[in-house]
Amino acid sequence: AALLGCQAAVAALRRFASFGDLVDNRPLLLMSDGEFIADALDRSRVTRSDVIAKLREANVLRLHDVRAVVLKTTGDISVLHGASTIDATLLDDVADSREASGRRS
Repeated sequence: AALLGCQAAVAALRRFASFGDLVDNRPLLLMSDGEFIADALDRSRVTRSDVIAKLREANVLRLHDVRAVVLKTTGDISVLHGASTIDATLLDDVADSREASGRRS
């Protein structure tokens, strides 16, 4: 009963933005426009080898074709690749560790 009560309390408090930001994860950008984001890899404890394995799984042939690699809140990794540019809406909720230092491209 205590566990159910705690879960209900957290679910109710998530409606407040400040609490939601504290307990909810955001997807994290690991790679952008063919470049690995070292800070994000370190923060997420994902290795370059893990990302490269996902790139091979997604049939990526060249790194410069990779538009974005996103670590989702479920732990899955999404690879967005191709010759065209990416629609910004696809990355709206994705955290970019480069934003804090003003290096977002």
